[in-house]
Amino acid sequence: MFRITFTPSIDTGRWVALQVAAVGPIAMGVDTSGSVSQDELNQVCDELNGCLDNARPESVHVLYCDAKVHGHEVFKPDDWPVKMHAQGRGGTDLRHIWPYLDEHDIDPVCAIVTTDMELCVADLGDEPAFPVLFLSTGRPAPVDGPL
Repeated sequence: MFRITFTPSIDTGRWVALQVAAVGPIAMGVDTSGSVSQDELNQVCDELNGCLDNARPESVHVLYCDAKVHGHEVFKPDDWPVKMHAQGRGGTDLRHIWPYLDEHDIDPVCAIVTTDMELCVADLGDEPAFPVLFLSTGRPAPVDGPL
């Protein structure tokens, strides 16, 4: 599946059609532990809306996780703008994101994990088979060192 985007040509100024490959499903793990502020969760929601509006993926599976996955919402580009319904507010153990995706037959092309990095590297679990981008709303790295 492809989508067509129009952009002005740098050389002529005329509008040119570009064919852009569609983006498959994306997983988004949201750290909802007690150390994450409401302002940080609002920033994450802004990023989610930017992803839906600009990348227009097939879907975004948002998993709310502190010491376990507390909720799962699926958003599509046509749902934009969206509001997240974050659940949790306990400790931090994001290892549960990857098994949850497997158990629910969610096969994303990539994952985005948002966290304040108030955790240890072990709290992130084993690296999954797809690319993962970690977005920090707080510290530059986990408390016990870089990823």
